[in-house]
Amino acid sequence: MLKKVVIGIFLVLLFKGGMAQEMERMALSLKQAQEFALENNLNRKNAELEVEKANKKVWETTAMGLPQVTGEANLQHRLDDIPLLPFGPPDPADPEQKPTLIPIGEKTSGTYGVTATQLVFSGPYIVGLRASKAYKQLSELSLEKTDIDIKSNVATAYYLVLLIAQSKTILDSSVTNIATVIDHTQKMYNVGFVDDVTVDQFKLAGATIENRRLEVEAQLNNAKNILKYQIGLPMNVDIELTDSYNAFIGSMSLLQYDASKLELDRSIDVRILENQVKLNSLDLARQKTEFLPSLAAFFTYQELFNEPAINFNPKMMVGLSLSVPIFSSGQRLSKVQQAKISLNQSQNSLELVQYALSMDYADALNSYKTLYSMYESAKVNRELAARIYKNVTLKYTKGVASETDVIQANDKHLEAEGNFVQAAYDLLNAKLKLDKLLSAI
Repeated sequence: MLKKVVIGIFLVLLFKGGMAQEMERMALSLKQAQEFALENNLNRKNAELEVEKANKKVWETTAMGLPQVTGEANLQHRLDDIPLLPFGPPDPADPEQKPTLIPIGEKTSGTYGVTATQLVFSGPYIVGLRASKAYKQLSELSLEKTDIDIKSNVATAYYLVLLIAQSKTILDSSVTNIATVIDHTQKMYNVGFVDDVTVDQFKLAGATIENRRLEVEAQLNNAKNILKYQIGLPMNVDIELTDSYNAFIGSMSLLQYDASKLELDRSIDVRILENQVKLNSLDLARQKTEFLPSLAAFFTYQELFNEPAINFNPKMMVGLSLSVPIFSSGQRLSKVQQAKISLNQSQNSLELVQYALSMDYADALNSYKTLYSMYESAKVNRELAARIYKNVTLKYTKGVASETDVIQANDKHLEAEGNFVQAAYDLLNAKLKLDKLLSAI
């Protein structure tokens, strides 16, 4: 038995170790990262629970109009004497005869029974039922908005990692290139063609680039941690991004959004505010129904533990209960007026958001086109700077260019590469903003 237990523990530990080893590294595309985030993000889990709670609220409101049955039982004991009721006149033939005394009630008594009620008509209930369904729709829209925000945040973090990773790749290449130049310069120094100042200048340039590379490497780790936080991964899990700048940029064009049109009724922000207008409208209707009467039917069955000799209380009763509001000193009217104000406020907010979204879309579209042109320009400059650096380096090895020319060309090359990567990052975020406004994320 002990041997089986030991083997079982060993297998469990081996399984867990395999899982941990498997989770040490994870390759993710942008879509996979977004899907993983939707499964693990705690804010989304809370939004899902809010939808579930709204479903329960709908049933709670619905049940208020269904039959309600309650059971009751009580026990009581009289501290004073029980009243006695004389029964029957004295016998004329026997003046000494006294009337019969019958006790009214019991010293200790109790009742038990059930009461069933059914709401027949209630204006607040009818409107409240519709409002609970609208509240459920609001929670579902909130969940949808949470999903959109999560996808957008994950995409932004994913692009940032790509940006810094690409910058690191550029610096790695630059470190290799400058090391080659340093090695060539050292050999020239050894045979007396250059002085030690030239060697030191290149070593200083190489050290500067190396320090910048280490700094970017630390930034890359921080960016990955931000992405892991967004998708709900433990910090000890290393991630590898399978998508690249080229995969995203290649599918984009300057005229990509020319045929697109902002449809406000698809916007999640507009739909949430439209739902809020609906809720405020229902609240106004509910306040107005407070002026209407309410009607309920009931059935009661009651038994006594100790039934007295004389009992006029019926065991079973059915009836109707009507409640008519008459006068509230203006309280109900004030609530109606407040509801009207809230409705007007929500309608104004809806119009403001629609106007703001239209402006945001126009600005985002112009920004996208501008950034696309800047990206194309940065791409050309990058190729040009790389070609210049290559030619200057070649000339330096032939003794035609100076070390200053090489260092300046390298700086321009790094600057052009950095501008290109930044332009691509800005363009991707501009596209992300447009897709979010178009509800296409």
